[in-house]
Amino acid sequence: MGNPSSSVTAKVLFVHGDRDSTTQYSSARQAYSEITWPKAFLTFVGGSHTSFWSDQRFPRTVVDWARWTMYDDTAARDRLPADAAGSNTRWEAQLGGDTPGGPAVYSLVAQHSGKAADIYEASTAAGARLVQYTANSRPNQQFEFIDAGGGHVRVKARHSGLFLQPAGTTTGADIVQQTDSGATGQQWRVVDHGGDVISLVNRESGLAMDVWEYSTANSARITQYTYSGNANQRFARRRV
Repeated sequence: MGNPSSSVTAKVLFVHGDRDSTTQYSSARQAYSEITWPKAFLTFVGGSHTSFWSDQRFPRTVVDWARWTMYDDTAARDRLPADAAGSNTRWEAQLGGDTPGGPAVYSLVAQHSGKAADIYEASTAAGARLVQYTANSRPNQQFEFIDAGGGHVRVKARHSGLFLQPAGTTTGADIVQQTDSGATGQQWRVVDHGGDVISLVNRESGLAMDVWEYSTANSARITQYTYSGNANQRFARRRV
């Protein structure tokens, strides 16, 4: 409480009485402000540590939050403001890319295989490889595009906070995630093919993101290769 790990990527719901003398409300507020979205905070105004446990707004909100985060039940997500509503409650939420202040987040689906760019085994370690894998809703398949100027972007893995870059400047070098360095190797030119299909060309090497040898297999390497515009260098950029 009050010192959240930077590795937390879960969708976090806080429920707290603002007169709690057991676990300080101010500590929960600090944690809420420091973690990334999706997140929400239900305050029971005047509530203690346990006073709201028999209030049906508590289980309704928690269950619908769980249905959304575990089963992608968007109807449950949309019920949350009503679940939490009342004269002595306060609801706050940042739930996705369309939330004010939230970044736009995308998946990248290889055109030739229909599989998504994926940080291997959801690793949060620097140097972990980018591969393709069956598309799912997990954050290791979700990426922020951040303007780097000069027509280039940086691509940030949502689950780790690390940036995509080639492991070297040569043809066939793996694309990996690395700590933010500001280097040109972490900058990509977006080639727009229309219909939300793009290619990504690395600023330092001049080579394109490429599913190695046109593989359609799960866990196939994503590398860099001479730009051709072929389908294994084209990715559907889908808003999450």
